[in-house]
Amino acid sequence: MLKRLVGSLPYFVFVLAAAAVTLAPSYRECAGNYNRQDHTSIGGILENVQLVIACEGTFFQQNEGTLVAIAIIFIAFFTLALQRSTARLWKVGERQVAVAETAAETARLSAQAAVLSERAHLLVSIKGSNLEKALQLARLDEAPEPAVATAVDPPSVNYVLSNYGRTPALLREVKHGLTWEAFEGCGATNPGFTDRSK
Repeated sequence: MLKRLVGSLPYFVFVLAAAAVTLAPSYRECAGNYNRQDHTSIGGILENVQLVIACEGTFFQQNEGTLVAIAIIFIAFFTLALQRSTARLWKVGERQVAVAETAAETARLSAQAAVLSERAHLLVSIKGSNLEKALQLARLDEAPEPAVATAVDPPSVNYVLSNYGRTPALLREVKHGLTWEAFEGCGATNPGFTDRSK
């Protein structure tokens, strides 16, 4: 409904302007004087068109100030409408920029997640060790009387590297070691396991 009204607004303004011109006293006076003159050579519609052209010029000359004021009001109205449209477009543009930034960030995170899901992920799974036995024997050495020396298997840890990623893992170098240290004076032992994988 509003679109139809806005669409018909120029026609309404034209009809209103034509009515204002033809009903104005200066136009009526001009038309009366025009009819008194001899225009019998031109007939019908052409005579009426010639009358409108002749009398509109007179109307515009006599009402110039009023017409300028009306034109200024229309210009102010359209300027206000243009300002409001520009403000709305600015807001819509800002929202579109925010949506585009969010979409770009989402795409970046998605690409990063895809890369992380495709790369190799190595996890160490310990299958067995004899460290508990070695630690128990070391605790026996902390007693007031030293324990009798017994043969102990060297400490060991059995482990497997499992790749849970989608890309095959390439191990260039694996370094690991197991240290067992005894501190003098307190008789304590400090087992440790270091693994440096590349």
